[in-house]
Amino acid sequence: MKIALLNDFYPPATQDSVARITQKAAQVHRAKGHDVLVVTTHRGKDVKHEDGVVFLPASYRLSLRHWRSLYSPRMSRLLRQVLEDFQPDKIHAHNIHTYLTYDALRIARKYTEDVTMTLHDCMSFCYGRLNTKAYLDHGITVPRLRDHLRMAGLQYNPLRNRFIRHHLNTHPQKLYALSKEHERALRENGIRNTEVRYNTTDMKPQDPTPLIQKYDLQDKKVLFFPGRNNDDKGAQIVVDLLSSLDEDVLLLVTGDEDQWNQRCTDDLHRRLICMGRLTEEEMMQAYAAADVVLNPSIYLDAFNLCNLEAMTAGTPVVTTIFGGPPEVVGDKGKCVDPRDSEALREAVVSYL
Repeated sequence: MKIALLNDFYPPATQDSVARITQKAAQVHRAKGHDVLVVTTHRGKDVKHEDGVVFLPASYRLSLRHWRSLYSPRMSRLLRQVLEDFQPDKIHAHNIHTYLTYDALRIARKYTEDVTMTLHDCMSFCYGRLNTKAYLDHGITVPRLRDHLRMAGLQYNPLRNRFIRHHLNTHPQKLYALSKEHERALRENGIRNTEVRYNTTDMKPQDPTPLIQKYDLQDKKVLFFPGRNNDDKGAQIVVDLLSSLDEDVLLLVTGDEDQWNQRCTDDLHRRLICMGRLTEEEMMQAYAAADVVLNPSIYLDAFNLCNLEAMTAGTPVVTTIFGGPPEVVGDKGKCVDPRDSEALREAVVSYL
């Protein structure tokens, strides 16, 4: 079978979870004997071909995303050329809401009826993460106009959600949500024909000794926050949590050290260890080295692959009540409202 996979980004240029999931899917399909083509984008000027991956050139000012992500004549033309040459039997889309555009679904249907898509977040009906007060306080998943305006500002596009909903409900045979809570939000916003398909991981447990020795973690209590350094992911929450814990507790994070230092007071710098960008093997070492993994998202987090990876390493998780994590974690961790600092602290201390 000839299978085409669509995703805006792809390793090694990016290591975000959806790019890694797309890469793993391609590897699995190829191992089963299928002919797989990955269609993704890059910021260059020309089409690039690399070992079963086509990189289409795409670049624009991202403040125009809520317009440009719907339809691009050039992108649609390039995608048609690629699919015309490949003649796929099946097309599966992941994130196409930045560069490949939602029009990719219409084009895909011209080449095969077997078109499916995994929705990894709430961008199909929301201008950003679903973190409205109505959702966080009352579980209401349908944003109001003022919520959209708050998220989009001057880039608000009144046609956006209607256009996306039409394409999702018309062209794919099936849409996959990552959790029951995620599916509920999609359906309540008019997106039909959905089915829950949980993420999986093939990452293997690793011996944490190299990382423990590198950062001198012997006999230390260690927390690991694998999320991005932004407030919705809970970055400031974990820094505030660290300040409330005993001084022998250390916090491992990834990303840019200068950005993390801006969140810390001087006395916290020595207790926060920024490891930069990690390989999959190093990530699994960090999960195994930690006593607790933290994922306190303050939005509808559709799944959060980091929770699954932490459990694969055998490390308990303290995560959010918002979105899919309660379905994923079960009794392998604790789910709390991240805004309740005392409940979060008690959950972490119970494991330490």
